[in-house]
Amino acid sequence: MKKLFILPVLSLLALTGCNVGGDEGGGGTSATPEDLVGDEETAKAKIIELGKTSGFEITYVATDAEDGFTVGRKQEYCWIESVESKILMKQNAASVSYYQDYADGVYSNPITMQEDYIEMSFDGYAAQLCCAYTTSLGGSYYKVGEISYLGRSAIEYRYEYRYINASASAKIVIDKETNITLCWVASASDGTTIETGGYEVTQFKVGDAVTVPAHTE
Repeated sequence: MKKLFILPVLSLLALTGCNVGGDEGGGGTSATPEDLVGDEETAKAKIIELGKTSGFEITYVATDAEDGFTVGRKQEYCWIESVESKILMKQNAASVSYYQDYADGVYSNPITMQEDYIEMSFDGYAAQLCCAYTTSLGGSYYKVGEISYLGRSAIEYRYEYRYINASASAKIVIDKETNITLCWVASASDGTTIETGGYEVTQFKVGDAVTVPAHTE
């Protein structure tokens, strides 16, 4: 699961005690994780519904990687693509078609999977897209303000935490229309070790701009 590129930072946040009290600093307008995410299940459901209707396609690039990965959903189709793998799935009435092969830009050779296979495969990505893991952190959140990100209206937040020698900070950008996380870049230190990580969206398509990848039945 590609969301693993945020785990080193989250692990260090836990080790430094970021789920307990401490001196917290920052500036700007105070915010809460709920301001970013709202209710996690509602946020995830909104993203899934967007994919099932008008559709979206997002390309993420991790801060420590040259190549990104793309997640897309449009109506009955879902695709997850990276340099290492290409996956296309189609939701049928009582099953899912999983396209096994990819060559020359075309998916082919579908096999039948269980009915909820897409939802099981996509759940982790939906959680990442709505920044759900943010709610597990302590520390302080601040609303920096509204910005334009990839030509879209977004809100930038800042996360900060300090406790004895431990510290952490993050830049978080949330798309206003969809509540999808466009940027999550963080660093954390326990006083001796520093971890950095996160991701940034480099392409965001919605609606008519989204095209289901070429495929054959």
